[in-house]
Amino acid sequence: MGFAVAAAAAQRGAKVTLISGPVSLRTPRNVERIDVRTAKEMAAAVMAEFPSADVLVMTAAVADFAPIRSSEQKIKRELKAGGPFILELTENPDILKAAGAKKTHQKIIGFALETENGIENARTKLHAKHLDMIVLNNPLDEGAGFGSDTNVVSVITASGTVEQFPRMAKFDVANALLSRVTPLLT
Repeated sequence: MGFAVAAAAAQRGAKVTLISGPVSLRTPRNVERIDVRTAKEMAAAVMAEFPSADVLVMTAAVADFAPIRSSEQKIKRELKAGGPFILELTENPDILKAAGAKKTHQKIIGFALETENGIENARTKLHAKHLDMIVLNNPLDEGAGFGSDTNVVSVITASGTVEQFPRMAKFDVANALLSRVTPLLT
């Protein structure tokens, strides 16, 4: 979805910086791309670019937690000698919340992946993170989200309006979202 938003915004003449985790997707035409591998790297890249942005669209489903320790090598089963393997986690940075706390003139659009109480949970996230708009999608909806060229979303604005989109190509969803962002900039 992020690549579709970047492509649509660039096609409209925006100066676009796409910050992406490891994917095999090609960079859209006229888009600057910054590749990152971890949530901490993504947070650093977003916060470095954010002051000069007019609009931040955060489509990434960044993990809430990360392993405390990682290994460049395979962790062998034999090393645990049949005992439990304990994976310790630490919180990843909340990039959207950090940006919301630092925004001045910027408009921030976030995404919420919810499988139950979607509208209510998305509204809570919108207000808690100081967003101007949130895009709700449910991976259980047919044609929604991951591994698909289509998406099914609802758009919730800070003023409380909710608009449900039918299943559409991700590029069409991106253009519909951008059409709703433009009035926020004036």
